[in-house]
Amino acid sequence: MSLLLADIEATANEKLDAGLRDYLNRGAQHDVTLEANREAFNRLRIRPRYMVDVSKRDLTARLFGDTLRAPICVSPFGLNRRFHSNGEFETAKGVSQCQTVMVVSSGSGVTIEQLAEREPLLVKWFQMFIYEDRVMTRDMAQRAERAGYKALVLTVDQNTMGLRYHNMKNAYVDTDERVNYRPYGVSKEVARDATWEDVKWLKGVVNIPVVIKGVLTAEDSRLAVNAGADAIFVSNHGGRQLDGSPATVC
Repeated sequence: MSLLLADIEATANEKLDAGLRDYLNRGAQHDVTLEANREAFNRLRIRPRYMVDVSKRDLTARLFGDTLRAPICVSPFGLNRRFHSNGEFETAKGVSQCQTVMVVSSGSGVTIEQLAEREPLLVKWFQMFIYEDRVMTRDMAQRAERAGYKALVLTVDQNTMGLRYHNMKNAYVDTDERVNYRPYGVSKEVARDATWEDVKWLKGVVNIPVVIKGVLTAEDSRLAVNAGADAIFVSNHGGRQLDGSPATVC
């Protein structure tokens, strides 16, 4: 039985072919940002304080009206069915046991509605983009709201796909598993002309919080708040988008 995350990762890597293994583990271009993330987290230290009463510990947090067991969420990642036959259903089961938030990727292998029906009590947020087709953008956002998702997570750092040399080397190709996009055909392209005005517009078409994911600077954080963002994910996309961008912690 694997107890350490490193053991679980090693076991998974033994079972995956090179294409899937590199898709899962590698970043954009030369992995500079990916490694910077790891190094930054490894530099963090715990400053302990002793001789205090720790017999009762409470990590619960309130966020957008929901009580979470801890202020931790599962970030969005698509194509779960590449790694487990039940896909996002299995991920949701684990998140539900942890009593926290699952941010469901727009690129998931199950639809917005299917996951909501399977896990009605799970706190779910829906990740999406501003698409070239703004009607599609509005429709996906409103589908999530109707299905009971508690927030939208708008990814802003992927106006174009990151340059991933390992995918090219392995001739890795995504299959058409992103079922939320199927009703919209070719209009699913992420908009390259998106601005903070689109955030203001999105806030006007739904009545749930909008969280901005992908900012790395104080300047963009202020612009996000001014555009109406209810929260911010400081994120560099796990080093999978713009190689050379900074780590998310110092």
